[in-house]
Amino acid sequence: MFPQHKSIGTTVYVYGLPNFVSKEELNDIFRKFGRIKRIWVSNRQPNYAFIVFNNYLDAESSVKALDGTRILGLKASVKISYCKLRRTGSFNYTFNDSNGGGHNNDRSRSPDNYKYSSHVDTLEISVGSSECIGGDECSSNTQLFNCLVCDEQFPLNNIVFCNLNFHSSRIFFLIFYSFLESSNQQVHSFCIECVCGHASAAVGDVPMAKGGIGLRCMMPKCDNPILYSEIRLILSEDLQIKLEERILQESIGMASIVNLERCKKCNFAIEMEVDKEINKVFDCFGCGYQMCRLCEREWEGEHFGLSCKELDEKNIKDKNERELEKQLNEAIVRKCPRCGIQFVKRDGCNKMTCRCGMTQCYICRESDITYLHYCPHLRDPDNPGCKECKKTCLLYEDADKKDEQLIKEIREKGIIPVQNVTNVSLYSCVFHPGPPYFHDAYKIWKCCNKKSTDFSTWLSFKGCTRGKHNPEKPCNHKVPPSVQEQPEPDKVIVWSGLNKPADRSDSETRNTIPLSVQMTESALKALENEFQKRKEINELTNETPTLNLKIGTACTNNSCKAIYTGPETDFQECFYHPGNAIFHEGMKFWSCCERKTSDFGAFLDQKGCSKGKHCWTNKHNPVKPDTLNKTLIKEEKVIPIRVLVTGAAGQIGYSLVIQIAKGDVFGKETPIVLVMLDIPPMIEVLKGVEFELYDCALANLIAVESVTTEEEAFKDIDYAFLVGAMPRKEGMERKDLLAANVKIFKSQGQALAKYSKPTVKVLVVGNPANTNAYICAKYAAEKIPAKNFSAMTRLDHNRAIAQIAARCGVDCGSVKKVIIWGNHSSTQFPDVKHAKVIKGGNELDAYTAVNDIPWIQNEFISTVQKRGAVIIEKRKLSSAMSAAKAACDHIHDWHFGTKSNDWISMAVSSDGSYGIPEGLIFSFPVTIDGKTREWKIVQGLEIDDFAKQKIEITTKELTTEREDALEVSK
Repeated sequence: MFPQHKSIGTTVYVYGLPNFVSKEELNDIFRKFGRIKRIWVSNRQPNYAFIVFNNYLDAESSVKALDGTRILGLKASVKISYCKLRRTGSFNYTFNDSNGGGHNNDRSRSPDNYKYSSHVDTLEISVGSSECIGGDECSSNTQLFNCLVCDEQFPLNNIVFCNLNFHSSRIFFLIFYSFLESSNQQVHSFCIECVCGHASAAVGDVPMAKGGIGLRCMMPKCDNPILYSEIRLILSEDLQIKLEERILQESIGMASIVNLERCKKCNFAIEMEVDKEINKVFDCFGCGYQMCRLCEREWEGEHFGLSCKELDEKNIKDKNERELEKQLNEAIVRKCPRCGIQFVKRDGCNKMTCRCGMTQCYICRESDITYLHYCPHLRDPDNPGCKECKKTCLLYEDADKKDEQLIKEIREKGIIPVQNVTNVSLYSCVFHPGPPYFHDAYKIWKCCNKKSTDFSTWLSFKGCTRGKHNPEKPCNHKVPPSVQEQPEPDKVIVWSGLNKPADRSDSETRNTIPLSVQMTESALKALENEFQKRKEINELTNETPTLNLKIGTACTNNSCKAIYTGPETDFQECFYHPGNAIFHEGMKFWSCCERKTSDFGAFLDQKGCSKGKHCWTNKHNPVKPDTLNKTLIKEEKVIPIRVLVTGAAGQIGYSLVIQIAKGDVFGKETPIVLVMLDIPPMIEVLKGVEFELYDCALANLIAVESVTTEEEAFKDIDYAFLVGAMPRKEGMERKDLLAANVKIFKSQGQALAKYSKPTVKVLVVGNPANTNAYICAKYAAEKIPAKNFSAMTRLDHNRAIAQIAARCGVDCGSVKKVIIWGNHSSTQFPDVKHAKVIKGGNELDAYTAVNDIPWIQNEFISTVQKRGAVIIEKRKLSSAMSAAKAACDHIHDWHFGTKSNDWISMAVSSDGSYGIPEGLIFSFPVTIDGKTREWKIVQGLEIDDFAKQKIEITTKELTTEREDALEVSK
């Protein structure tokens, strides 16, 4: 129970003490009985302590003197244990009556029955014992008090009190508790549980005691504090840290430091004596936030490199540009006055009917109209009005001319005239009608009682009342009752009927003041593109588009960046935006989806929200893509691709063949002949898989072949997935495993050279994949070049992308340029030094996006390296689904090419890049040309010392594996 100590003397053990009694308080009690050598109080068990006296006489006298007395307000009982020749007897004394008398509680083991030695082994004092000995004596053993908050009774060792005016010690208070309770002294006592709850509230917004010395007393009109030094040890460690931080903030605020700078995010404060004009950047040591000391705006954003005045000018300019973009959008895009939906007319008449039932003229934007609104006479559309009926709008008038006129006005004047749109809501102002008030730490709106301790959050609260806008600043003085004016009646818009045109305002005759605002190039370019598309739509043509497309023709669908590389490109899926581009209040987005961004580059890079066929013509789909593809197929015969999967009866093979057959690898329209190879005992399993594939009724799957010989399997294949390999069995040495796999892949390499096409592309999946690929390429070298062989590290590549995406809170498609260096083993090096993450519309490097270098260089690498072992431990089987998906991704990119501005990880034959020995099958970052289907190692990447160390480890392992494999292959 107590720590071992080597003090020479007699020890007195004290139990049941009040919570967190100090050494000084115990010393004041026991020092009058003798000289004390040591006092120890347990921090984990505060109800226990021991006191070491110089000799036995001092200890015994102190124990006897304390029989039946009170220690810190609690009654004491004594236990003395004696040392005998062979066994120890105990003698318990419990003093409970008011006169100090006692009785023997253990007469069967009386000291008279034993022969004692001349010294006492231990002396124990139990304070406030809770053991009941019967009758009314138990109630007199412990004095209780009432908690003034929860109104429950507790023993005095659970008491916490507000500090008295004379700052008495705990001993003085406990000894004279009864006296103070009966006198007129203001004594407020609370239990530990209530005080802990009060401390938790103080961490938030409850006011602290003056000077930050502790908590306020929980009783009203009491100015005494609950000292933090008295309650610190009864609080949890987490609560101590938070409360000490709050006390520190209070103390700093009371200090009235002149040059104090405080962080807006974490309240970190520091005294900065350097003038703000000299050093205007505040760098928070707590959270790393940087802000300008002059204007208190974030420094690392738009402020970097600009003065406060320049930033203000830039913000004003950006605001004007956003307002201009808003006017451009309002000039071109129409809006329903009832439900607010925006729309653009592609074709048809100018009488627009919204899905809410509201009708609107597309020319003049007048709402709630009928066909009587339009002029029925034949006339020149360029004339402003009809001479017969005086109507200005035609049912089939082209609105693009007016829009072009608005664009011209933008270029000349920089403004857009305000359109006369009717039925605009008069109650579009949302505000707080009540006054604000500030109470303690809260900022509150009186009208709706919304409150917050943060001023910015309080200002951002949305109004609780809707009404009219008020351009005038409200007066602070009160108007006398006699002078109060009658409120003006609300204006009422009177509609005289459908046959009468709406009254027009004099906005067209007002003098307009041109704004000195320039339109952004991105907005002009987007508008010009939109008008160009509209002109192309309205032009009628009977010409049939040529089917002889040139290599390099780009797809004309919005956001699709595909380029025509041959007939197989038509079978790829097209991801595009069918809607219109909209620019509103600085945001750029497509009308067909909800993804918005303020950056124009990120807007152009958004992946399409719809899936369809590519359109290679300059017109907007004059020939349906399906018809175009069918014509191409008829004119040019498409040769099926022959694909081999070894070990197809296994787990990975079962997950892999369905993805190949349904077009996930080579395209939905590419015909496939699937060849499945396994050992003869698995032929029936292969037949079952074959039947399942036929039952899937896949349009592009021409045939399935289940074979058990290499000659049948490798005959004229275009792609090979070498999945089958010898797994490591219990008791098998590493050299035996290498020998078994060398035999398998040596034979398959020879079969490739003998039966396959010289252009075959080979992916080795079976482990050890890198060494197996090296052996296979070595024995096929007489016919097939080494560049046609690769080992799969795409699974590790995908795992690394998933980890970074989860850490940054983005989808996996927003992470690119991840690298896997080396071997597909636990020595591989997942490298994100050059990786990019698209987050919040901006492209960041992975280190900045993650913002946790220790995690990247330790836990992240370990997670990717050991992911396969963890899956085996959880699933009791190896990775199958993810491995099959990675193999499909690998061959898909090898067949179609990698994306622009991105690379993938492939284990390929080294050409000496980055100091890797030539010929070693090593995982590099590579790009692939979709036309030639040849990979190229990415050059010029900076390799730091940390990466060099990791690459050296995996290179050494691969070199050793290669030497061992060559030795056993002899």
